[in-house]
Amino acid sequence: MCFSHNMQKNSEISHGLFRTILTLVILLFIASLIFDSYFLLLNSRLNSRAKDFAQNSKVAKVILDYGNGQKRIFEGEVAGQGLNLRDALLLIAEAGNIQIGFQETGNTVLVASIDNYVNAGGHYWEISLSDLDWKKRLDEFDVRQLIFTNGTVTSLTYR
Repeated sequence: MCFSHNMQKNSEISHGLFRTILTLVILLFIASLIFDSYFLLLNSRLNSRAKDFAQNSKVAKVILDYGNGQKRIFEGEVAGQGLNLRDALLLIAEAGNIQIGFQETGNTVLVASIDNYVNAGGHYWEISLSDLDWKKRLDEFDVRQLIFTNGTVTSLTYR
């Protein structure tokens, strides 16, 4: 009887140990499913952000802010070595039916007006590159000196 009692006791221990191990395996499986789902979601978000970044770096963007709530945004790919601001403004004028006046003084080309917004009477057009925290008045800046490449974002604001 003692032998039978020991076998029964060993069997109960084996079953208890088996249940404990099975429970741990199931918990590990559930945990791995949760972490896999989390990492899959994280990977999806990172891929989406990488695609957005790649798309944004393929185009240049110019934002015209007329200072009265009216804004116009122009985007386009820049080929080769880049495009200076004067040439970009000429393309914007053609694409957006905008009139841009230039003032040439010696070797300098300045912006005199965009549409009917003229650099005069204390008002002026200002260019800013937000990535560089850089601003300059367009009636004091040779627009051939700024070169656009893909990824350039600039604002022209009437002040």
